Amino acid sequence: MFQIFILHDDIREQDWLLQTIHHLLPNARLRLFDKGKEALSALLQSSPKLIFLNATLEDMSAFQFLEKVPLKERTKVVLLGEDDSQAVNAFDFNVLDYLRKPFTKERVKKSLHRLDNLHENGENGISPGHQAVLDAVLPIKVSGNIFLLKRRLSGILLHQDITSKFFLKTKNTW
Repeated sequence: MFQIFILHDDIREQDWLLQTIHHLLPNARLRLFDKGKEALSALLQSSPKLIFLNATLEDMSAFQFLEKVPLKERTKVVLLGEDDSQAVNAFDFNVLDYLRKPFTKERVKKSLHRLDNLHENGENGISPGHQAVLDAVLPIKVSGNIFLLKRRLSGILLHQDITSKFFLKTKNTW
């Protein structure tokens, strides 16, 4: 089970988002806030997987909120706004998505799907299977040719008839 914060100062829109997200993700733990300061305090205690953030709150703008909070790498933000100029600013803060009002259940579902794709494919957009392949090879350039050396757990790298011993500084680095 993961946590989603909904930061919105309009009780009707907040309730609509609550019902919609609960319908799409019944196992998610949803927390509601109408003030940025309350949410900032809650972020010190927990780290949600996703934050739905209205562009304007009672006590601050979404951008003031984003400037104040050092979001953990795994916490993503979907900004809710009324005009496209907010969307441009939103992506300066590396938000996952921007929902322009009025938005539909399908549009919220699409944002949630982007979050799932991000976690399935990793932050860099590479699937875990492909990342495992990339992590298992070391590209080297010899006389203008690029060779991919396979990594073995023992620290020995192999490529056809080439064998080299590398001493690893740490367990997870070359």
